[in-house]
Amino acid sequence: MKRFIFALTIASLVQSASADDWTQYRGPNHNGHSDEKLPSKRWDAGPTLLWKSDKYPLGFASFTTSGDQCFTVCGRDGKEVAVAINMSSGRENWSYTMTPTDYGHTGGNAGARNNQGGDGPRSTPTIHDAKVYIMSADLVLYCLDEQSGSLVWKKDIIKEHAGKNIRWKNAASPLIADGRIYVAGGGTGQSMMALNPKNGELLWGTGADTMTHSTPTIATIHGVRQVIFFTQTGLVGVNAVNGTELWRYNFKFS
Repeated sequence: MKRFIFALTIASLVQSASADDWTQYRGPNHNGHSDEKLPSKRWDAGPTLLWKSDKYPLGFASFTTSGDQCFTVCGRDGKEVAVAINMSSGRENWSYTMTPTDYGHTGGNAGARNNQGGDGPRSTPTIHDAKVYIMSADLVLYCLDEQSGSLVWKKDIIKEHAGKNIRWKNAASPLIADGRIYVAGGGTGQSMMALNPKNGELLWGTGADTMTHSTPTIATIHGVRQVIFFTQTGLVGVNAVNGTELWRYNFKFS
């Protein structure tokens, strides 16, 4: 992938007072569904191009939105870079440089043999309480100020929680629900974790499962609030409040 172009093409996606924010991967309700309605079911002439930019060479991350800004992560000058972009104009409001764009192979080549898959960040920013939370490919969790992009705090999961990265490195996004950040990637006893959004401190850790590229999700099943992780062992459901394992469904990982 030599050039990654951001383009906003649907006028109705520009935020207005009545529009809903899309605050994390798969949306605010964690289900990939928006309750907003398009003004018309017919696009005879196609959507209108509002702006486009070629300032962002590499990336597979999705977008999140809050107010008049959209957020994503791109690869630029050998580093993963979080960016906030004005949705009306395409102007870059701020950027924050994170860890290197090296995804486990010489030269950062994490795709096919000749890198047909391309390189670039894959984790989507999460927006919560005027903060932007991003997990880099190297398992560093960043908390940035939504308006300025300044660093509030960061936690290195590998160094601080005996974490172990995987081939091609992290692609999962932080899940925020019920006042907690849920991430995978810690060491034994902390492979699935809940952190405090205010300071990144560990609230609970559990399990010895090896992580995957999958983002955890939250659900209430039979009246029990739980976080579901997709690990290299299989699906694992844990109590959202204290991390107690509730169930698992194993499968052979290869």
